[in-house]
Amino acid sequence: MLAKSSHRAVTVVLAVLAVGGQIVHVRALIAAATGSGPLAGSARPSLIAVVGAGAIVSVTAALTAVVVSVRGRDDRGAQPIALSLAAWAYLLAYSGLMLLLAPRGGGWPRAVFDAHFVCVEALGLAGLLRFTAAFPVALAPSDLQDPASLPPGLRGAQRVRIALLAPPGPWIAAATAVAVLLVFNRSLGRGVAEAALLPLADVFRFLALGVVVFNLRRGYLLARGAARARAQWVALGFVLLLAAAGVVIGANVLIGVTGWESTRINWRPVLLDVGVLGLLWGLSRGVLYEGDASAVRLVPRVGLLAMAATAGLLLAAGLESFFAGALPGRLHLPEGVGSVLAVTAVATLYTKGRVTLESALSRSWRGAGSPRPDS
Repeated sequence: MLAKSSHRAVTVVLAVLAVGGQIVHVRALIAAATGSGPLAGSARPSLIAVVGAGAIVSVTAALTAVVVSVRGRDDRGAQPIALSLAAWAYLLAYSGLMLLLAPRGGGWPRAVFDAHFVCVEALGLAGLLRFTAAFPVALAPSDLQDPASLPPGLRGAQRVRIALLAPPGPWIAAATAVAVLLVFNRSLGRGVAEAALLPLADVFRFLALGVVVFNLRRGYLLARGAARARAQWVALGFVLLLAAAGVVIGANVLIGVTGWESTRINWRPVLLDVGVLGLLWGLSRGVLYEGDASAVRLVPRVGLLAMAATAGLLLAAGLESFFAGALPGRLHLPEGVGSVLAVTAVATLYTKGRVTLESALSRSWRGAGSPRPDS
């Protein structure tokens, strides 16, 4: 009970500060647009669009964290994922928090303030690790492959992964990682704020996310019935995020080839933020609501549509490049013809093969995996 209350209190504090930081940042940008305030001269339409979209994501993550913490069930890892979302919202509000909370002078107050961002990030990753040990089903050490059965080089990593399944494991690992980062950063003579930028910090992040992916995969394979349906909603959220990323990558290639670009709005981060909102929606649906089979149909459908959109953009880039440089001058075609042909081809293939491909993906998704020892 005490742990649950502590989780909820920290979640609410981080969420409130995140919302406050975003409000301060947006107000500062509005003031800058009129030539006043601490950010005077820095407000550009592209920046305002990016900051506005980021603020929406941050506030949405903060509100989702509070709702999940209050309404979510403990057997679904509601408290740790709520804490992770609140920490994420807090970090997204970094610029506003610098305006709102940063000490005026230097010295130890500023060092503590700079260091606390690393602590919040570690707290969020620890919450994510703890969540994946409980969702969609609780993982026990017996659910993972015995380290003794693995090659010598993997045994230590498997023992660490098993240790992280215990309730205190992720929090101990987070505290250890922060201590190592701060000590190592100080040994290099760098400022405290630079600890999060160390390559070692990236190693810790990738290791933590790797354990998260393996835990989610193992939990999904073990889950049945409503538990598996809840996991599929979370998977749908990830598919929406990957869809946004795929479209951005395809569009970047097309823009690089053709030079088509709009300088008024920096739409790439805005589109990625839309994908993040999709992830938050899928995550909250999986944690808060009783599962149903809808995601079984939606995941293949959304995934296939995203792949078609990305393939269309890449094909358009290839055709535009070909028509611009490979044809003789007298056969030169106007700009945009390659894109029209690419869209037409991909749309035709998608329409003709959608039902068959979606059916195959749905069968694979619905029956994916069976419980077995997992490394």
